[in-house]
Amino acid sequence: MLSPAGADHEAFKSAVMDAARERVAGLGAAFSGLQQIFREHHAEGVLATMACYALQRGIDQAGVVRAAAKGLEQHHIELLQAIMLTVPGEELGWRPSMPQVIQRIWDELPPLSETFLAQRLLAGENVDPQERTVLSLQERIRLHTQGVRNWGYFGEVVSISQELYGPADKALSDRLGFGGTDVILVARSLVTEFEQRMGRHFNVLKRVVAGGTAKAMVENYYKACPDLRGSAADLDEIIGAGATPENMLAMIMAHLDLRLPGVVTYRPEDLTDRSGLSSDRIRAVLQSLALKPGALATTKPEHLFLANPIWLAPAIEVRDGFLVPMPQAIFSHIHGIMRRLAEEAGATDALDRARNRYLEDTLEKTLRSALPGASVAANLSWKLGDQQFETDALAVLDRTVVIAEAKAHRLTPQGLRGAPDRVRRHIRDLIVDPSIQSQRLASLIEDARKGDAAADAVVRPLGINPTKADKVIRISVSLDDFSVLSSAEGDLREAGWVEDQIDLAPMINIADLKVIGDILDGPIEFLHYLAERGPFQKAYDLFGDELDFLGLYLGTGFAIGKLPENTRFAPSGMSKAIDRYYDAKDAGIAVTKPRMQLAPYFRSLLARLAETRQDGWTSVGMHVLGAASPDEQKEVVRRLNKARGEVRRRTAKREGGAVFTIVPGAERKASVAFYVHSHADAEALRRGMMAAADEAFSGSRSDDCVVIGRHIDDWDRPYQAVALVGRREDGTAE
Repeated sequence: MLSPAGADHEAFKSAVMDAARERVAGLGAAFSGLQQIFREHHAEGVLATMACYALQRGIDQAGVVRAAAKGLEQHHIELLQAIMLTVPGEELGWRPSMPQVIQRIWDELPPLSETFLAQRLLAGENVDPQERTVLSLQERIRLHTQGVRNWGYFGEVVSISQELYGPADKALSDRLGFGGTDVILVARSLVTEFEQRMGRHFNVLKRVVAGGTAKAMVENYYKACPDLRGSAADLDEIIGAGATPENMLAMIMAHLDLRLPGVVTYRPEDLTDRSGLSSDRIRAVLQSLALKPGALATTKPEHLFLANPIWLAPAIEVRDGFLVPMPQAIFSHIHGIMRRLAEEAGATDALDRARNRYLEDTLEKTLRSALPGASVAANLSWKLGDQQFETDALAVLDRTVVIAEAKAHRLTPQGLRGAPDRVRRHIRDLIVDPSIQSQRLASLIEDARKGDAAADAVVRPLGINPTKADKVIRISVSLDDFSVLSSAEGDLREAGWVEDQIDLAPMINIADLKVIGDILDGPIEFLHYLAERGPFQKAYDLFGDELDFLGLYLGTGFAIGKLPENTRFAPSGMSKAIDRYYDAKDAGIAVTKPRMQLAPYFRSLLARLAETRQDGWTSVGMHVLGAASPDEQKEVVRRLNKARGEVRRRTAKREGGAVFTIVPGAERKASVAFYVHSHADAEALRRGMMAAADEAFSGSRSDDCVVIGRHIDDWDRPYQAVALVGRREDGTAE
């Protein structure tokens, strides 16, 4: 999005601030109004109805997920649940939650969330740059936390949670009476039970609708719900013959919705068969996840939005069991929940060890899976002078080196609430230090390439031949999602929190890294994505989710042109195809995996490189991917076919072949020259390709060039020969 400039900017800013003041002035009344609804109406029914309708999702056989209703997201219902808990239990009402009440809440919740945003806009007035940076980072965290509830796809989240927190079972169980695995089992059972109960609820409505007429609807309703009092005839007589099918359906829906509190209320014995746990153990887990009515009566409204207490306790303990209106919220906030439980059990050390071990092991496995044939090592120690250093994971494939630093630290809103110096330390621990670690080794590899004997002595024992390390890729990998912070590189540098000499590596959480490795078709695409993520992060003021970045990459290869400086770029919604694939997979529905948009010729070229694996194949493949966007690739293919015709007709300008070159706009990207020829001997082909490289260097600032030779009579092969050529000091190819 672009901001107005000059006087227009000041007028725009003034209008925004005036609107913010107006909103904040009505905050108290809006908050009290929702509290009053809970005082007058059946609180459990209001919350259950809102959660069930606002968050209900269905998936069709094509894998498309559709919401039952629009306008509200999980964070809205979490806020509503917190508001309910600010009302003392003895003040909660019992009047039915009628449709007009639900509609009122539906209309008022989104503006209330926006009012909290307006309140923070006003807090940012007249502050110094350091404080402004803190406020900006806090806002990024809030918006990210508000908008993103799933740190992975459901099946992956469950399996990761089990692997991650299972090792801490004994330490937790000794103090709490249950372990981390028990929490995961109960949470998964709640989600499954909720889905089945909601399925039965909506099946009743389907049977009612199938009646067609008002009378038949009533009859079907009584058949579907045999526990109803009276009879269909009695109800039909009360309502009368004038009721339309639409009116009847509305009345039946309102009546049926009175059952929704029971749909989202669970007794421990309801979950014993699904979880395989005893009812006593389940009760202990649910009690640890629950607050009681009135528990938040003294909490300030703004704190409900910054760090909502129900994120760590998503259930409500009621007289009939436990009200859990959003079972999926347990997995959304599982890291925070498990941290709280570990603190209560005095088991944070055991939890931290489990988190570190899981992240390091999974990072190594993910790199091995995404880079078959690579040399992958973990927990490497090396010395530079008298200092000892460690590298968490190192992968070497062909002429490409990947340095990955693992960070199992937690991201907490509380850690970003303090004074600027405290926030700066928090950012340095989470974001900056891993980049410094990987940059240190990357610099040594570069020094060794230039002939530094001391650097060479450090990197060779790590399995790196510096003379063949054409490309070094650096990433930081986390358990929690820090991407919203690491992508705020402009803010961090402006505040002086990231020094100019530090090259900040992109930070990707491990669940997303596994998805990236799964979605991308082979090591060349995987390496190219990681190699381009850093420059992409530096080019724009990014705000988004890693999988939105991946979706953008699938469509563009990150070749999106040059936007104006300081443009905030939020590729929201670009992960739809990826979401569809994994949501369908979780539902047992087979859909086609999304792939990078490549012209068929380019896809065959990359496949051939990966098959032959000649020296430099990863470098060649990444240069090819970086040279042309998917749309530009179509033009490349057209020009190749044209050149083939020219060579066959002997009308090419160059004797023995035709040359055209792709020169990317970025100086860091290599040019790619295509040499279309009819040579019968290898030496003539070599001379022609070197001449093509010389021609490419004359129009390019890069010191590297890829030359691809194609024979006009062997056109089914993506290339006859390929070479990675460097530039001499005199500017010619070597």
